[in-house]
Amino acid sequence: MDREIDLDAGPDSKLGIDVDSIPRVRGSKSRSALDSGLPKLNQSLKRRECQLAAVSAAASALAFEAAEEPVVSEQNLEQLRARLKKMRDSWQSE
Repeated sequence: MDREIDLDAGPDSKLGIDVDSIPRVRGSKSRSALDSGLPKLNQSLKRRECQLAAVSAAASALAFEAAEEPVVSEQNLEQLRARLKKMRDSWQSE
């Protein structure tokens, strides 16, 4: 129904015989229906939907993008080789 029906309220019930107080089936096309049955997104639901879309896009970008290979220059390569040789020599001398 488009509104709550409280039969325990007795005479204080909001039910009546006039057009505006009769409950209607949700989805009714009546002009007096309170709820048309169509989904309504309030601001917080819209915000949450946008956040989920952003997280989903970021996750797929991270998951499916190829990682870039680090670029090693000749100078860096020579420094690394020198360090490894120095470490090896110090380990062998002990």
